[in-house]
Amino acid sequence: MTQKNPLHLLLAEAAHLLQELQTHDKPIKEIPPEVLQKLELLKQTIDIFTELNQRTYEAAGIDIETISRDAINSPNLPQKDKQFFERANKIEHDAKNIHDHLSKVLESKEKNKEKEKKTKIKKKKTKRHIPDESKKFKRLGDSDWISV
Repeated sequence: MTQKNPLHLLLAEAAHLLQELQTHDKPIKEIPPEVLQKLELLKQTIDIFTELNQRTYEAAGIDIETISRDAINSPNLPQKDKQFFERANKIEHDAKNIHDHLSKVLESKEKNKEKEKKTKIKKKKTKRHIPDESKKFKRLGDSDWISV
């Protein structure tokens, strides 16, 4: 049994979750909790992996930006690895687009909630200032009056 590269597994999981989010046609609040849990776990895994890599590069005195640029443009890089980098860049780009879209939707949702609260407060205030309907009309007769 061959072991797969953990980066490939991580990338495959990210691609799968992004695909689920892109094909989700219901409102955001109806995203299945399993998908949200997987996203949170994936985010934590990526954060840990990134932090470990940063510490390793700093300890070794390596500048990751120059190495990644040189590695991608290197003619010695195998085609399989080039495809991996291209796929990773595509997934990163898709993830950023989805993140931007979701953050805009959530911001607009929050603004709408604030507007609804303000309008509810205004409605409550205007209801208090409207005179009671029964006070508009005068009563006929007095307390001894008998209706026919």
